[in-house]
Amino acid sequence: MQPSIIKVSRPYLASGQIELLQHQTGMAGPEGNQKKMQGFRLARGICRQLHFPINTFATAMVLFHRTTLFNPTKDLSLVVLVCSCILLATKIEDTPKKCRDIVASAFKYRNHAASTKEIDDLRLTVLNFEQRVLQTDVFDFRFSQAHQYVIKIAHTLKLAKKTASMAWTIATDMYACEVALKRPAHTTAFACIVLAAKLLDEKIFPLNSATYKSSRTAVNECLSDLLKFYKANYHETLLSALEIDARLFDKIYEPIRREQESQTTSFPQQSYFGLAIRDWSVSETGTARYILNWGIKNVGDELIS
Repeated sequence: MQPSIIKVSRPYLASGQIELLQHQTGMAGPEGNQKKMQGFRLARGICRQLHFPINTFATAMVLFHRTTLFNPTKDLSLVVLVCSCILLATKIEDTPKKCRDIVASAFKYRNHAASTKEIDDLRLTVLNFEQRVLQTDVFDFRFSQAHQYVIKIAHTLKLAKKTASMAWTIATDMYACEVALKRPAHTTAFACIVLAAKLLDEKIFPLNSATYKSSRTAVNECLSDLLKFYKANYHETLLSALEIDARLFDKIYEPIRREQESQTTSFPQQSYFGLAIRDWSVSETGTARYILNWGIKNVGDELIS
């Protein structure tokens, strides 16, 4: 039997596409923001308890955001989602850990003395939900995280240790929002370094973003999203521990906003084709095949989603 539908990976999404999906899945507005922050704290807590490297955490958060964009979240257990994303991230990043250990850490983080039956029941649920995460991600394991680029760019620019450390913190906070879904890791890392340098007034400007394979428009978009995120959630972020003057966010944001508004560049029209939440009442077993985005030219007249 031939597949009746093609699922195409979407490694990056435009702002309009993300907003559309968030309204469909219940991740828009203050309620959605609260779920993202809760997911971020839970994932970080579990990863710290199990001593996972930063790439495992970052990959888990990208999976978390992709899953919440394409699946209804109203009745979705946050613990099951986060544990499933971490479990899959450990396999992608080659930092294997038993599902039981991840589930037990989730209970420990929430200060819940779980029984063996509770752990076993949640473990089975997580293992089953992992398949949904895989299908939502279209089996696309091309992950590259920002932290490695933060180190490389900081070394190239000979940043002060304090600035480089702050850029690392910002890169970690970044995974509480969707910046990593919009732009590649080297661009988001460069934006984190620019923001840290501006907050600490380090004299590294002007910088040519093209030197780091990123357009000024892309970097400004990342900066704008990061600053909006911090203005709304600063006291819940890791950066707040460094006691940054929150007024600096508005001071840095305004020139970027004005520059974005003054741009006359014609952007390509955003495609909303196939952007729909998953219907898990309909089985895809034997009826769907999954391809990476560059393989779309080979699918002919088959139905694409």
